[in-house]
Amino acid sequence: MLFLLSLCGCGKSAYRYTYTDVFDTVTTFVLYAENEKTADALAEKLHERLAFYHRLYSIYDTFDGVSNLRTVNERAGETVEVEREILDLLTFGKDAFVKTNGKVNIAMGSVLQLWHEARDATKLPSASALAAAAVHCDIENLLIDEAAQTVRLADPAMRLDVGAVAKGFAGERLADYARELGIDSALFSLGGNVVAVGDKGGEPFVIGIEDPRDLQSYTKKVAARDLAVVTSGDYQRYFTLDGVRYHHLIDPATRYPAPFFQAVTVVGADSGVADMLSTALFLMPQDEGAALLATFDGYAAMWTDANGTQILSDKFEEILYNQR
Repeated sequence: MLFLLSLCGCGKSAYRYTYTDVFDTVTTFVLYAENEKTADALAEKLHERLAFYHRLYSIYDTFDGVSNLRTVNERAGETVEVEREILDLLTFGKDAFVKTNGKVNIAMGSVLQLWHEARDATKLPSASALAAAAVHCDIENLLIDEAAQTVRLADPAMRLDVGAVAKGFAGERLADYARELGIDSALFSLGGNVVAVGDKGGEPFVIGIEDPRDLQSYTKKVAARDLAVVTSGDYQRYFTLDGVRYHHLIDPATRYPAPFFQAVTVVGADSGVADMLSTALFLMPQDEGAALLATFDGYAAMWTDANGTQILSDKFEEILYNQR
């Protein structure tokens, strides 16, 4: 999660809106507008759009008249007609699997559900249960028919979990919608996903990156113009058992929480890609992550390792606010 630092834009005032009813996190809009009435109207439209994505992408909740990802999971083995926005997200998710060498797998819901239950019970899932669930994580069994606008999970025991990409993907779509509404200066924060639209009257937005072991402070400040800043960390959802922290970022290769980092922050032009990369980089050693990052032009990363040491990519150094 990132702490927002915002000041009034040139010729406009800043209006802040906070919501707790979308994507199971605290969501904040900071809009720069001529007056409060204009900002209120824009915020309402933006919130409605984000709530629309929330309803579609939820794997936990049902909504009247909505075929969402929970519907797809519950009807595994069947062909389900869905909204175009679901097809777009799932197509992005399948592409993410390829681009991250399988580290981001939206078909891993059966394994992730065991860890969700483990957090609730403060009890580790058994290795045998994890192994049995992992049999049902083959993303090739996610069948998308663009023409018919349908989805089918060919394995009836397979379950989708889009937590690694959904907020970032939705945040990018929200930024696109904001631009369609004529907004040229705004910040959107969906938990650990921040998207900057434009800048503040010619000056960059300043986004503070939280210290993963002291959430009341931040360790770095990033200067952002039309950029996304996304953090994945071990401090967002976890439980502690026998002195060991078990977080929610599960390595598909081991089926256990990745041990390498406290947090990974990725900055780049697309929030969905940054979300995907922050997860993938968290799940692999830093040298492997750096090699993967190099294949994504214009993206930067900061790793905070298990000891709290920070490692910054060259491009990340370039966007630090304290160097400007």
